[in-house]
Amino acid sequence: MATSPSNKETTSIENQLNSNQLNSNQIKKFPILFNNNEIEQYLKIQQSEPLFRFALITDIQFANLDNRSAFSGATRYYRNAYNITKAAVEFWQNQKVKLEFLISLGDLIDGFNPKHESQDSVNLILNELEKLNIPIHHCIGNHELYNFDRSKVIDSLKLICNQYNTINQQNEQQNEQNEQNEQNEQNEQNEQNEQQQN
Repeated sequence: MATSPSNKETTSIENQLNSNQLNSNQIKKFPILFNNNEIEQYLKIQQSEPLFRFALITDIQFANLDNRSAFSGATRYYRNAYNITKAAVEFWQNQKVKLEFLISLGDLIDGFNPKHESQDSVNLILNELEKLNIPIHHCIGNHELYNFDRSKVIDSLKLICNQYNTINQQNEQQNEQNEQNEQNEQNEQNEQNEQQQN
C-alpha cells in the first residue's frame, strides 16, 4: 500500500517541480503523485536530447518615455525595457546550448511611443535581438498597430522582414555557389573523359 507523503514533503516536491529540479529518485519515492506511465515518460524525456531549442520573447513594449503609471496603476518602466531585452540577449548568448531561432510574439514597442520615434524604437530593439545571430520570427502585436497606420504596418515594419530577405539571399547565394561548383566538377570530369578517349 502506497503511503502519502507528509504535507511538508508535498510542498517541497511542488516547489521542486516548479523549479524543474525533481530527479527520478524523488519521483519514485512518491507513487501517489505519479503513476508508472508518467514516471517512464519523464525518465525518457530526461534521457533524450531535444530536437531543437529556441528562445521566446514577448511584450517588450519599449518607449523613449519617462516612467509612468499604467491603466492598472502599476509603474511602467518604458526605457528599462531596453535593458531587460539586452539582459535577455546576453543570457541567451551565454547558454552552453545552441538556440535555433527566436520567436517574438509582438509588441516590440509600446503604444504610447511617440509616433515620430516609432521606427527608431523598433530598430533599437531589433538591433539588440539580432545580436543573437539566429533567425527571428516576429508576430505583429497590437502595439505595433498603435504606432503605425494599419494600411502601412507592413511597410513600416519592413525592417522586421528584411532579415528574412537577408537570410534568403544568403541561402540563394550559397545554393548558386553549390550549383556552380557541381557544374565545374562535372565539366572537369567530362574533359578528363574526353582526354582519356582521345
